[in-house]
Amino acid sequence: MKPIHAMASFVPSRLWQALVGILLILGGWIGWNLHADYVATDLQERTGLTKQTRIVDENLEYQLIATHHALNAIRAELPKLLAQQDGLTLLKQRLQIMRDAMPTTRAITVFDAQGTLIARSPDQFAGQNFSKRDYFQIARQGGNAATLYVAQPFLAATKEYVLNMSKVVLNENGSFDGIVLVSLGPEYFSTLLRSVLYAPDMRSELIHASGKMVFQAPEQNKAGATDLGAKPDAFFTQHMASGQPSGVFEGIKDSSGADRGDRLMVFRTIQPAAVSMDQPLVFVVSRDISALFASWRTDILVQGSLYMLLVLASTLGMYSWQRRRREYERLVTEQEAQRQQVAEILYKQAEALTLSNAELTRLGEAMAHHFQEPARRLVSFTQRLLAKSDLVKDEDSHLSLNFINTESRRLSLLVGEAQRYLALDHGNISSGKGVDSGVVLRQCIATTAAAITDASADIVLHEPLPTVQLNEKPLRELFAILLDNALRYRHAQRRLHIEVSASTQGQRAVFRFADNGSGVAPEYRSQVLQLFTRLVPSSIPGTGMGLALANKIIHIVGGHLHIEDGLDGGACIVFDLPLEMKV
Repeated sequence: MKPIHAMASFVPSRLWQALVGILLILGGWIGWNLHADYVATDLQERTGLTKQTRIVDENLEYQLIATHHALNAIRAELPKLLAQQDGLTLLKQRLQIMRDAMPTTRAITVFDAQGTLIARSPDQFAGQNFSKRDYFQIARQGGNAATLYVAQPFLAATKEYVLNMSKVVLNENGSFDGIVLVSLGPEYFSTLLRSVLYAPDMRSELIHASGKMVFQAPEQNKAGATDLGAKPDAFFTQHMASGQPSGVFEGIKDSSGADRGDRLMVFRTIQPAAVSMDQPLVFVVSRDISALFASWRTDILVQGSLYMLLVLASTLGMYSWQRRRREYERLVTEQEAQRQQVAEILYKQAEALTLSNAELTRLGEAMAHHFQEPARRLVSFTQRLLAKSDLVKDEDSHLSLNFINTESRRLSLLVGEAQRYLALDHGNISSGKGVDSGVVLRQCIATTAAAITDASADIVLHEPLPTVQLNEKPLRELFAILLDNALRYRHAQRRLHIEVSASTQGQRAVFRFADNGSGVAPEYRSQVLQLFTRLVPSSIPGTGMGLALANKIIHIVGGHLHIEDGLDGGACIVFDLPLEMKV
């Protein structure tokens, strides 16, 4: 008696360990995939933001070079123009022509050595002295004719911040003789900064090396009034201190150091090699991390929910099975103790096993139902969400919802196929009368005529086909599975050809269903007859249940199904059915 109890306590423990191990492996695999998706999304976005900074860098480089050449051209013409009798008028005309050729330029101005404005396009403020202005003092103190001086953002009379760039004018003695200045307004920068925003949660900023913000899109802080350099913990300060041309930062602070939510930011220092600038510009583009990983969090919710349903269902199934097994072991123990009641004990044991099988069958059907209902709800609610225009316009949301919808439908199809598999038994397959297999097969071919036509397939029946002892419905289902399998896995480079023949061996009819499709490698021919086994990419529709269903139908009637070489490297499904069922 003791060995029986020892085995009873040992087996359930090992089974629970196996179940827990399988669930842990599955959970780990799901977690690893989700982590891999997170890493891939993060890397993709970092690469994308870096690419956007390079685009802005290239555009601004062209603008800075154009400004550099324009200022050089004006400076070179100044002595010649001013030496003429109407030189001031000619200078103003030249400035106007140059400004018209540079539509992104707000104004072009020429100052003398004392800071007095002598010419400007548009023509304003002539004769006024601006020597106290920061942009004049920077150029005057620098004094290098080869340098493009970039002043901090300046609040113009239009109440807009402009970016002033200037070059020093030297007289024939090499002494300071004034400056030529170009003012760049927000028109060009606003368009450029907005052009790299491909998501509503993105922001882009152009910053002066001193820390003063030049422009921002979309504007949240007042450009020019925001000093990023004043905060030592700001990401801008860290980037400038690194000395690197590009930098990636992630945290709950924006470029200024203010707490504005968790963001991913890429900085790029803009200083063209062709232009000697006293101060570089810095461009930064960023994304809200919560919005960036919204679809990933949806995947966590969906896969986590499905995983928890699987854990619950498998745990309840194992518990129920173990309870039935303990009952069975109790009956065996009583049988050993009361040998004189062998017949009664055997009867109770058979009755208990029958009840156990019935409950397990009902449990399988109930599990299938409880998987089917969430799948239907997921499909229904996903379609409702897809109908909302504001979600459909968002590419990430649209892709996520389509993914949920597709996977929910696939889950529903898998559960349906599992229900069909569970429903197959001897009672609904065997028949007391014969069925003409040729008639049933031709009916199946007529039903799938559209698919056969689309595949340009031809089917040859080597008639007559025998009459078999099998219910018409499972026989039709069997032929439909084999036709669908041949159509689905046809060879891409040749026209599908199917041949069906049959011969008799004793009281059995042996059918051969051969095609010239993609075939099945010998090492996988037993594997594909098992549940949920697929050897093709998930992009090809299917559940991996077709041949498993066909195999079960054949086995229920005492037959055997296997796969051989078909036509031109295709597959040949060989199976046998009874010509006369013995009751």
